[in-house]
Amino acid sequence: MLTVTEAAREQLTRILSTVDATENSAVRLVPSSKGFKLQVDRPRPDDESYSHEGNVVLVLDKEVSQMLSDKKLGVQSTQDRKRLTLV
Repeated sequence: MLTVTEAAREQLTRILSTVDATENSAVRLVPSSKGFKLQVDRPRPDDESYSHEGNVVLVLDKEVSQMLSDKKLGVQSTQDRKRLTLV
């Protein structure tokens, strides 16, 4: 199971508020040619979900969940912003 730090959950909440996501929307990690990308989506019945303060902020489908089972989603601070990191 993917480990998601509290800082990452907070960052996901900020991302959702920045893009004015609709209620019940969450960030989905989607495979891309450069690894994974973030996409705002709605949770699906078979998704693995991660919450922050009672709201779902991250969802993964079964395939992505298996791919990331030994990974950790965290936050790295740079001079001008915070960014999600997957290690």
